[in-house]
Amino acid sequence: MGRYLIITGVVILIAVGCSSDDKGNGLVTGGDSLASYTVTFVATWSAATHSLDFPSNPHFSAMIGATHDSSVVFWRDGELSSSGIQDMAERGRTSPLSEEVDTAITEGAARFKLSGDGIAVSPGSVSLNFTVSAAHPLVTLVSMIAPSPDWFVGVADLSLRDGDDWIDSLTVDLYAWDAGT
Repeated sequence: MGRYLIITGVVILIAVGCSSDDKGNGLVTGGDSLASYTVTFVATWSAATHSLDFPSNPHFSAMIGATHDSSVVFWRDGELSSSGIQDMAERGRTSPLSEEVDTAITEGAARFKLSGDGIAVSPGSVSLNFTVSAAHPLVTLVSMIAPSPDWFVGVADLSLRDGDDWIDSLTVDLYAWDAGT
């Protein structure tokens, strides 16, 4: 059964494929239901959409994030940015956010690290395959907007579950976030 998660705005488009048990609940491994997704980040940022002061080299950094449970927060509106979010937003670095994800995995709060390519020239798109588990159904995924002082796009704590079922499709508009650094 195909599953589609579409994130659009400055834009991520997520298309999803899922392995599932005979009840459609995802592949069950070790008592934990797993689903496989493909996220496609589609950036529509262009001179046509933003004609005032559009930069000559618009691009997005590599994507970085995790699948996790509600006990960990990688970023949230109104909260101070971690050093990982700061370096991603200011410099496009996936580290130290990658290490923050590794720590959450070691502590059991996250299950899978998400790491993918960036978009060399906007508008453009990039895709990333990932797995998510029922015990860690939330997705946080970010990418730096460049050039900018500390802006990024992304989702935080996005659940791929609807009750006991995996979400088949979802569209999310993305907006620029200021890391506040």
